[in-house]
Amino acid sequence: MRRLGRETGLDAAVERTATGASDIYAGQRMDLEQAISRLPERARTVLVLYDIEGYSHAEVAEIAGMAVGSSKAQLHRARKLVRDELDK
Repeated sequence: MRRLGRETGLDAAVERTATGASDIYAGQRMDLEQAISRLPERARTVLVLYDIEGYSHAEVAEIAGMAVGSSKAQLHRARKLVRDELDK
């Protein structure tokens, strides 16, 4: 993944908190993952490539075989659908 090359390590205290048995964000993370999995394929592809993997719209458009404007529109659509799903 592109993003992994840019990440920096966490100190031991933060790692324990993030992976500990009392992970207070586990439920929210699961809700987000489910909301993303329910997206239409093109919207999900753009959201993952742009927001999670860190690709530019030009790169997303090339990878997904669409115009840059379509990439931007799909990202807007995907974010709205995820927000709507999480607001339920």
